[in-house]
Amino acid sequence: MTGLVGGKMSSSKPESHIALTEDPKEAAKKIMRAITGGRQSLAEQKKLGGEPEKCAIYEFLVFHLSDDDKELLELDAECRSGRRMCGTCKEDVAERIERFLREHQQAREAARERLPEFGIVG
Repeated sequence: MTGLVGGKMSSSKPESHIALTEDPKEAAKKIMRAITGGRQSLAEQKKLGGEPEKCAIYEFLVFHLSDDDKELLELDAECRSGRRMCGTCKEDVAERIERFLREHQQAREAARERLPEFGIVG
């Protein structure tokens, strides 16, 4: 996957990735600052459309946050046609990542509390 700031994701560059242990609100902020496949101006975006193949936000949807192929095809088409703006996608993905991380972290805590049932101390 492309890093949130371009290039590769790297553990030495915290701004380039979102960890499963990350504070959900901080993760949402990273999403809002991430690179997209958008154009230089709103007018250009509406005229030429976006480039989802260059968008870290779209990659998050494809690989982590949506398993609905129809939704992904619609988002791709809306982006390429200039009907969907990057800010809209960022807000949507920020909400999804925040919800995902909260749920994941709650489930992890619940699992941690059950470790003694399996003879695991820690």
